[in-house]
Amino acid sequence: MPERFFSKAQKVAAGLKCAFEVDHAPCEGEPVEGDHMQPFFKGGETTEDNLLNLCLPHHVLKHMLDGETWIARLMMSRMTPKQLAEYYKIK
Repeated sequence: MPERFFSKAQKVAAGLKCAFEVDHAPCEGEPVEGDHMQPFFKGGETTEDNLLNLCLPHHVLKHMLDGETWIARLMMSRMTPKQLAEYYKIK
């Protein structure tokens, strides 16, 4: 069975920074999570070539923009009040 989650080493190799920009500046959100650019459930591999590091609010936003609201809603339950406020500010 293929590996589902990115390793710490893969995330470090990708820079451990959120890939989103806010007002033309790099996002400072931490910690970052590994996201599959091509979704895992659609055959995306857990490789550095398919890795996008995102902070939790931007990870949720990406899934919402991709139309994967069911994943985004599950992820929102892990957000702190500060992360929720940031999410609604950027949404």
